Amino acid sequence: ESVIAAVRNGEVDIGVAFTSSPDPDVRQTLRLRDPLFAIMSAGYPASKHRRLSLSDTLAYPIAIPRKHFGIRTLLDTRCRTAQLTMKPTLETNSIEALRGFARLGCGITYLPRLSVKREIEAGQVVAIPLTDRDLQQATVDVCVLKGRTLPAAAKGFLNHLHATLPTQR
Repeated sequence: ESVIAAVRNGEVDIGVAFTSSPDPDVRQTLRLRDPLFAIMSAGYPASKHRRLSLSDTLAYPIAIPRKHFGIRTLLDTRCRTAQLTMKPTLETNSIEALRGFARLGCGITYLPRLSVKREIEAGQVVAIPLTDRDLQQATVDVCVLKGRTLPAAAKGFLNHLHATLPTQR
């Protein structure tokens, strides 16, 4: 929500948000499907599973973002609909802290694959698909203010994002 507000208020030229809510003043130039995965170290006990439900993961220590994050909104919504209770070991406003929690084998966190691409490629973590349908609907959205002419550098960066981000998920 804060990313969309920053774009709307002209504080930033380009916003990258996770599962953003529609805003009449903000245009999504790119929307990538990037579902949430259960992220954990390669040797973690649950890492042997091919798929997990959110409910399955709650038997382990978990790390989640604070309430203003799109990831947390999705998790809270799923918990309400499935009548689940999360008791996080770590609640933070830092995606890096969530990655570190998983990478160090402290437990499980929930992130889109794009957020942990380097750690996956380095074999530091695994990303186990979550079976919960509503957690599979997550997106990464690249947003700009409708009608705004972007400065050359911002336009170049936007073009770079369009050229390099995966369009098929």
